[in-house]
Amino acid sequence: MIIRYFFAFVALILITITSVAAQNLALTGSIRSGNGPVSGASVYVTQTADANGNSVGGHVVGPVASGGNGQFSFYNLPSGQYSVRVTVAGVTVWQGSARVPGQLSPIVLH
Repeated sequence: MIIRYFFAFVALILITITSVAAQNLALTGSIRSGNGPVSGASVYVTQTADANGNSVGGHVVGPVASGGNGQFSFYNLPSGQYSVRVTVAGVTVWQGSARVPGQLSPIVLH
């Protein structure tokens, strides 16, 4: 029932990528629904390509749970392309990609 209720609202994940140090980068974001922040969602990232665009093995990092304000963070990531997956109660509710380092990418969940 919670999952149906969750899908009834449009959620927004704002992913921002920020530089922590020369080679240590962070992927941070926020998960929101029509009712506000979504806490307790599990977020996973997998590097799919390095900074030069070469395919990599894909080590899964996570899960990281979104906090009470819906925010999540991954630290010490190498630059490159990542797949991002968000689950709620074990069900994948969003999948997408992000580049580290990169720019703010608003993503709407349906």
